[in-house]
Amino acid sequence: MKYQIKFLCSLLVIQIALNTYAQTNDDIYQLDDIIVRAEKEAEAKRFKVHATEGFHGMPADTTQLLKKIPGANVNSNGPLTSLAQYRGMFGTRINQVIDGIPLTSAGTNSMDPPLGYAPRLQLQTLEVYRGIAPVSTGIETIGGTMIANSKLGNFGDSEEFEYHGELKGDLNSNNNGVSYGFLNTIANQNMKFFVTGSREDGDDYNYEHNDTNRPTGHERKNLKLGSEFRVGDHQFGFDYTRVETGKTGTPALPMDVMFFDGDIWGANYKLNFGDGGITGKFYYSEIDHGMNNFSLRETAANPVAAGAKRQALPQAKATGFALKTTFATGDGYVNFGIDADYAEHDADITNPTAAAFFIENINNAERNRDGVFLEWTNPIGSEAEIEFGIRYNHITSRTDPVNIAASLPPGLQKIKNNFNASDLSQSDDNIDAVLRLNYKMNENLTLELGAARKTRSPNFIERYMWIPLEISGGMADGRIYVGNPELNHETAYELEIGLDYSTDKVYARPRVFYKDVDDYIQGTPSTNKMLNTVSGVVNKPFGVANTVPLVFNNTDATFYGADIEAGYSLTDNWKIDSIISIVRGKRDDIDDDLYRVAPPNTLLSLTHQQENWYASVEGVFYYKQNKVSKTNSESKTSGYGIMNLRSQYNINETMGISAGVENVFDKKYTDHLAGVNRSPISDVRAGDKLPGNGRSFYLALTVNW
Repeated sequence: MKYQIKFLCSLLVIQIALNTYAQTNDDIYQLDDIIVRAEKEAEAKRFKVHATEGFHGMPADTTQLLKKIPGANVNSNGPLTSLAQYRGMFGTRINQVIDGIPLTSAGTNSMDPPLGYAPRLQLQTLEVYRGIAPVSTGIETIGGTMIANSKLGNFGDSEEFEYHGELKGDLNSNNNGVSYGFLNTIANQNMKFFVTGSREDGDDYNYEHNDTNRPTGHERKNLKLGSEFRVGDHQFGFDYTRVETGKTGTPALPMDVMFFDGDIWGANYKLNFGDGGITGKFYYSEIDHGMNNFSLRETAANPVAAGAKRQALPQAKATGFALKTTFATGDGYVNFGIDADYAEHDADITNPTAAAFFIENINNAERNRDGVFLEWTNPIGSEAEIEFGIRYNHITSRTDPVNIAASLPPGLQKIKNNFNASDLSQSDDNIDAVLRLNYKMNENLTLELGAARKTRSPNFIERYMWIPLEISGGMADGRIYVGNPELNHETAYELEIGLDYSTDKVYARPRVFYKDVDDYIQGTPSTNKMLNTVSGVVNKPFGVANTVPLVFNNTDATFYGADIEAGYSLTDNWKIDSIISIVRGKRDDIDDDLYRVAPPNTLLSLTHQQENWYASVEGVFYYKQNKVSKTNSESKTSGYGIMNLRSQYNINETMGISAGVENVFDKKYTDHLAGVNRSPISDVRAGDKLPGNGRSFYLALTVNW
């Protein structure tokens, strides 16, 4: 039945679009007006970071760019394993789209977060919808929407083919990091062929006085190639991406990355007509993952016992599409579309020294999402605009029964049997709605009001993590987790008030928000005596301090706070820019705070800009965080401030060079959002949060032709 419904919805999208085309074909010149207006209005709702503007020398992980965006932040678990955070929510609660694809992570601990599939040196822009994300941006957007766009080149201006390219690279002193990337395009006005790629390598990073956080070395290769064609009003394209991540440390997790081998195929289509258009995206991904606890952590001084060696080989496959039509309605426009994705996961745990040992951690689990949405935007008079969107999502999940080695303890066998006897097939019918009002109070000041209802269904780990282990989807708190197949979906009710003020010299864009979440999914301490006993037997050999599991359950929570971006032009060449972010997350069912919520923080920069160069002094300030989760045994952290120096010089139209110093005074500091160290070979004590990078010099070069 669901496939029949999807087919009918697809026909409806196409029929609406073609009907509109038939009715308005005599007014083809309206196309640019409608599309450009829609894009500009969508653009106003985003905060965009251009990866080409002074971000050389930053860590290889694209996620780190989020620290340049108000309300956004990063949960750091390793050099390539950072989770996106926005206004207190992180991980799978945030809709993360890479070149039009909402990628599914293969790692059970999110060792391959979605933004990791958009390497920094191939990135064109990283965009975050400010505050409440429109329903058209994705199926589940309870924590917002982030969009990464790769550099894929441009069509030419004539029938003659032109060849263009870009080569960039940078060096980082702290971890001897070397990164380089390239882009090559051959294109005319109707055809474009591109190939782009990058490679990043680095050693373990140092912090204060050359102490070393081990293992934090990393290596990753990425290659993307494709083509696009224009035929009349039609445009279509194909692309293929190959990602290979090699041995990469993740000291906040119980294992390190041995490999990620990913293949991603995509196809896109666009039809322009009189006052609208159709866009379509189709994709398939297949990712193999390997991790273990001995290759990067075993030394002569600290060997891993043969019986305690563990390795895991998760796999993930996903297929999906998004189809949308846009058409005019009076002075406004409507977006109507359908989207879907179907994901599969497997994850087995073995011991390389004991062939008979095995655990089916996740066995042929599926999570399928089907959505349909309608979005209407219309002016009210000459000073106001209203947006209303509604979305329906049908989300199902299931898994096959699991199995384990017969030699494992009887208690664990009973837990397995109880899990297999539970209802392993679940479904949710979720409704999202968004209402926005923009009112232009005067030439310089606009008021924005927003309200929303957003939903999210449990992920694989929250539902089907049946065995008590340090597998949590990237929580990295050193605790043991167990899933719950009977979880309800989360429902958030959100309000936001914002102002946009700008003149020739000053801009300020503050936002205040409040989000109440019913059935918020949170690990809560297990009261099951058998489960607690078995967890101790399974986890104590690995040095886990607290073996009482946290069982994923539905609770209630509240997020509230404010964020602002503001700046002032001192002269034609000097300017000050700032970002301030404040968020608080609380449990409503008990007296506790939510885990891993960013403390209040500020980014200040003073920049001197000339025609072909600029230099900037950057101050990063974090307040102490003493609002911590007792449930997650979270520790408090002190405030800190560090200074960064950045500069860029454009030698000519085709070549530019960047240089800078991060953490100028080599200050030792602890980011509250860093994970808890689980590596026995690091200079960081077990159970302490991972420290931030020490002083780092960087040098980067970009060449275009």
